[in-house]
Amino acid sequence: MAASYFTLPAVAWFLFATAILAAAAGGSYRARGMIAALGIAAASYVYAQDQALSIKPSYDGPLAVTWSPYQKLELAEDSDAGHVRGVIFANGLPHQVMMDGEYLRRDFYQEPHDVRAQSDLGSPFRRAAILGAGSGNDVATALANGAEFVDAVDIDPVIVRIGRRHHPEKPYDDPRVRLTVDDGRAFLTRAEPGYDLILFALTDSLVKVSSMSQLRLENYLLRRRPRGGPGTCSMRAAN
Repeated sequence: MAASYFTLPAVAWFLFATAILAAAAGGSYRARGMIAALGIAAASYVYAQDQALSIKPSYDGPLAVTWSPYQKLELAEDSDAGHVRGVIFANGLPHQVMMDGEYLRRDFYQEPHDVRAQSDLGSPFRRAAILGAGSGNDVATALANGAEFVDAVDIDPVIVRIGRRHHPEKPYDDPRVRLTVDDGRAFLTRAEPGYDLILFALTDSLVKVSSMSQLRLENYLLRRRPRGGPGTCSMRAAN
């Protein structure tokens, strides 16, 4: 629990376990020495693993590795047509790309807002709830399309922290956004009515529940029906 709360890296886990095992070995200096040697070797190995991008060890650009309470997160950079974008990898798999406004307007993040604009209503979503807000792409898009208030919810505090620090549009610094780090279903249980849009964004865990399985985390979220009047519920796959 302490390692999770303080988001300690894997090397700290092995060093702590080594100290506990060495202390439990009693008065045998030989046993303590063997435990210490094995523990230090294991800690050195996992430390080296955190110094390279898991999916592409040859990558030599800026890299920040953080162990959140749920997964290993790697932040790297990718350049496309002169735009430098932050890419987040979760447990070694590509997970999120932090995009600026130009890319967001051309990507699927814009789709629910375009559908709204082409509908009989025409007016933008005024109040939106985004579950699995991640690093902030959906939030930035909602704000750019005229949202007056956005509830951004994500269960992983480190992904939110990365978005707050590195997203080019700085969506979490906007006064129209209320950020909540919590489970999406727990949030819906307490949510007040009045949303024009409820968006299920990046809600899958990539590794623990594969997109190819019959069980999806969206199933868990959708079992809780939000209270309130009319609105739009939009769901899309994280990938």
